[in-house]
Amino acid sequence: MFTRPGLRLVTLLVLLALALVLRVPRLAGPYHDGQVGNCAAMFSIMARNAEALGFGAAGWVPAVDAAPPVSGRPGFPYAHHPPGLPWLVMLASQLPTGIELAARSVALLLGLLSLILIADLAARLLGRRAAWAAGLLWLGLPFGWHHGLLVNYETIALPGVLLLARSLVLQRGSPALAGLAAALGDWIACLPLAFAPGLLRRARWWRAAGAVAAVILGVALLARSLAPSSPGETLVQALQATFLGHAFRWDAWGGAMWQHLSTLYQLAALLAFAGFLQRGALLRRVLLMFLGTGVLNVVIFAQHATGHEHFSLLLAPFVVLGSTAALFPRDVSARPRGWIGAAVVLLLLATSGLQVRAQLASRSSTAQSERGARFAEIADAHALYLFPEGVPLVFLHAASKQVVAYPVGDLQTALTLSASHRERFGLQTWPTRVVVEPQRVEPPKWTAALHEVARADGFVFLALD
Repeated sequence: MFTRPGLRLVTLLVLLALALVLRVPRLAGPYHDGQVGNCAAMFSIMARNAEALGFGAAGWVPAVDAAPPVSGRPGFPYAHHPPGLPWLVMLASQLPTGIELAARSVALLLGLLSLILIADLAARLLGRRAAWAAGLLWLGLPFGWHHGLLVNYETIALPGVLLLARSLVLQRGSPALAGLAAALGDWIACLPLAFAPGLLRRARWWRAAGAVAAVILGVALLARSLAPSSPGETLVQALQATFLGHAFRWDAWGGAMWQHLSTLYQLAALLAFAGFLQRGALLRRVLLMFLGTGVLNVVIFAQHATGHEHFSLLLAPFVVLGSTAALFPRDVSARPRGWIGAAVVLLLLATSGLQVRAQLASRSSTAQSERGARFAEIADAHALYLFPEGVPLVFLHAASKQVVAYPVGDLQTALTLSASHRERFGLQTWPTRVVVEPQRVEPPKWTAALHEVARADGFVFLALD
């Protein structure tokens, strides 16, 4: 099998240095509102629960309890994803840094690994100039700016997808290790197996599939110890809720995909399809694997993907490698002048910078994080915060152990759920304090069972008679 040499050391070092310059300044600081911040807050809450309850009790099966129960056993295990990323964040949280820096450092390292893998793929399939282009596009397109430090499953799925493509198509590296990395990262990272050539005829495919199956079995058995259902059962439920109801509606996933492509990848998304026109069976196999994985991820989880652009990040390998192939094709006779390809890359990066700058204000709010921090300062550890319209995970993270949120429409229902929660986790001995915000609960809905105790920083402290 003919491939070009891999990534050169000088290219590797320059790309890594550039990635660090762009991302290290953003490691610290509070989580922002919105999906990116809420994703990171979820894993931070998992890490906090593991530390509070003990790694064996809540760490092996991550828990998302807003307040760790006094029984020492998690009430809300999170078992429908593999535990690879939560485990990494839990380990990083032991560093003498803030949890925000620790969690984002995990995302940084995973992102650097993805950068190396995509640049190496471009070098082997298209040559050294393509490696530069792929690396720069990976870092400089809007998805790299907006989600370069995303703490979520897409961040750990991307290296798994790239490793599987490298192992199965280019026959580089261990397929078993690639399958292991993909399965521990996220189930969706295993999708390249469905698009690998010669599925049942190659030992490499079977070794990768065997590693994936072993991880699925191990995680399922582990989840059984704490979770009411195995990851497989929960995944099937998720597929039924999202795929069956929305997969065949263009406005549910096709429109969302187009919106995400134009937002995160710009013209590179259109340019990527020209990569299929280039010669080379290996290139087409890799591009097909990446395209199929990214599209199927959005289609399967159409309900979630419509409002969450990070679901389309699995399309990044296709967009970056495909557009690179169009600009720097392997076939010398079809290759445009190098300066033309470089000029287009620079144009894409320039427009990306303008777009990122224009969107910065809408992506950098920390209002809920700051409000959660203020709540943590004024509320004691036994206060129950009732938020009738739901509460962002960023708030839960900043408010630490002092929050139990109920997405309900009226105070009376919230109080009923509060009583149920206290009984479930043996909290009847806690002081019967409730905290609400008057602008979210109309005064007539404050029943006679409550009386005001105090007001502080926009919160109203109530007590049950």
